[in-house]
Amino acid sequence: MTKETLTRFEVSTKNPELFSIHSVAHSPRSLSPHDLTSAVENLKLDFHGEEPGPVSSAFVEFLFADFFVNAHSSGLYNRQLALWEAIARIGSGTINPLKTGWFLMPKEHPVEEVVFLDSLGKPVVLAWLVQEGDPNSILNMLIKKVNKMKLQESPLCGVFLVLPDPVDESFLDKTRNFLGADDPVARYDARLPEPALIPLNLLDYRSHDTEDSDESEERCSIRLIHPTLRKASGSQSKSR
Repeated sequence: MTKETLTRFEVSTKNPELFSIHSVAHSPRSLSPHDLTSAVENLKLDFHGEEPGPVSSAFVEFLFADFFVNAHSSGLYNRQLALWEAIARIGSGTINPLKTGWFLMPKEHPVEEVVFLDSLGKPVVLAWLVQEGDPNSILNMLIKKVNKMKLQESPLCGVFLVLPDPVDESFLDKTRNFLGADDPVARYDARLPEPALIPLNLLDYRSHDTEDSDESEERCSIRLIHPTLRKASGSQSKSR
């Protein structure tokens, strides 16, 4: 399989004397909403290489500023604790077009793959950002890849599948049932079956074109659609 890194990003702390997402993860039960907000505001993202697209840059910000915070305030972090703690350990990441097949004849898919790495360079969070295509076949490819990673003892702790809005209702219903949505407690685990046994969270996104004086900026809003939280989760970010 060919591997081409187009965009890299680094996650660091602006002021080491203040709250950071790395420090707050050690004592989640004693945190206030203000502590979490301060920790996220103290986070710095630096992108290198090719300019990230609006969806990928918005998702990277969403993971920290929205999912990490709202998972705590809603209690979801209790059900997806390993993923929540893994987000706090992220030190860098890559954004690439998804390619499969042999390096001589790779097949490129209308999907951006975002891999979040810990300080050792190991993948701890994986996200597929879908531009178009059959969500069923894309989900099958994603599950196959995750299962292969886990069989190879990957430290991967969670997966995000991000689809363009609107998401097909039949696909959404089928996937929710696959992830245990009929169980009032386990539905929040959103756990893939063996061998993966890690959360798969579903999100949708909507792009917005806006004109500001002489330049046009594209914004992207991202929303968690499974599992749904008691507190609505959403984010709108500018493209970089």
